[in-house]
Amino acid sequence: MSRRSNHRLSRTLVPILVVLLCFSLAPEVEATDGYFMHGIGTLAKALVGAGVALPLNALSAGNNPASMVFVGKRYDVGAALFNPQRS
Repeated sequence: MSRRSNHRLSRTLVPILVVLLCFSLAPEVEATDGYFMHGIGTLAKALVGAGVALPLNALSAGNNPASMVFVGKRYDVGAALFNPQRS
């Protein structure tokens, strides 16, 4: 390798290595929206608020009572665990 190509390689490789080092040293970050639920039931939570307009199960009535017209006669059960790390 010539001196010129070696300089070009180090000029592109060093910033990439610096960025990778910064990302590897960054602490893990987990964010929550507090205690506000985006929906009632696991399907509505997966839709992050769109469950108000799109009823998928009987629990949709918690977000939008008018959605019971589209759900029909059914019984659904769901479970979720919300356990944020408090400092």
